[in-house]
Amino acid sequence: SGEAAFIRDIITSEVVRLTDQDESSICSRLDQIREDIRRQPTEHGWEKSGALSAYADEDPYIENNALSWKAGSEIRLLFSNFTIFRLLSHTAP
Repeated sequence: SGEAAFIRDIITSEVVRLTDQDESSICSRLDQIREDIRRQPTEHGWEKSGALSAYADEDPYIENNALSWKAGSEIRLLFSNFTIFRLLSHTAP
């Protein structure tokens, strides 16, 4: 969907900006994370109160949510108290 592609682009550009790594490296890592999510969609998705309320393969937007959480965990190792969702809330239209 157009909205999911837009969010995916935001995720990529924000990770590039925050890590100061080249876009091709970031895209490659995000693709790896996305493939991990797609291999086990019932392990990833939309989390509510500590439980999954929708699986990653149910909707492209939910897959982006799972991608953000997984990428965010890697980035949080570099930046304390950081989440991609906080960034998205400031950059999405």
